[in-house]
Amino acid sequence: SGRISMKASELLEKITTLLSTEEFFRDFKFQKSNRFFISKNGGFRKDVRLPCAHYYDVIHLHPTYGVKFDILLNWFKKYNFRTTQDQRDDYSFGFTSSMLGKKSSDYEFSLDGKDFDTKFEFFKKELFECSNWVFTNYATLDLAYQHEIIPLLNGDKEMPDGGIEWAFEDLTLCRIVSPQNYEAFKK
Repeated sequence: SGRISMKASELLEKITTLLSTEEFFRDFKFQKSNRFFISKNGGFRKDVRLPCAHYYDVIHLHPTYGVKFDILLNWFKKYNFRTTQDQRDDYSFGFTSSMLGKKSSDYEFSLDGKDFDTKFEFFKKELFECSNWVFTNYATLDLAYQHEIIPLLNGDKEMPDGGIEWAFEDLTLCRIVSPQNYEAFKK
């Protein structure tokens, strides 16, 4: 292992600072405490989260890409057992890089800076491709309905095994976008 030239926090700061200067994130704010790039527009939010793990002389970034429609979550708030902060931070639809067809959702950076430029360019390219796909395909309730509800109605997609909140969000989405399919979807 080479000489460690940076602390994990410094390397993470370098990565997020470089990303912050990109045109792609022009309309986003970076929340350092949560490691989120976040953009809000009324009751709609887009975010890119950068959870990070640090092992020995390497940091691992596991980005997630999400959108939140407040209207899908708000009516359920009073029944929700999670903290207000957790509800506020949650997204309606979220994805990892591998869920979007990338080879991996784990991006490694060495603290010694080895191959940083190459690794960063690859990471940035995949980050932007994944973000763009989510933010384009889930830009409206109608689009979310096309990707989430139609495949369930057609039997092309299985309902998730765990959790319950997604069910309320999907039911709300169906009721708003396609009330005529609500009864069929409810079953």
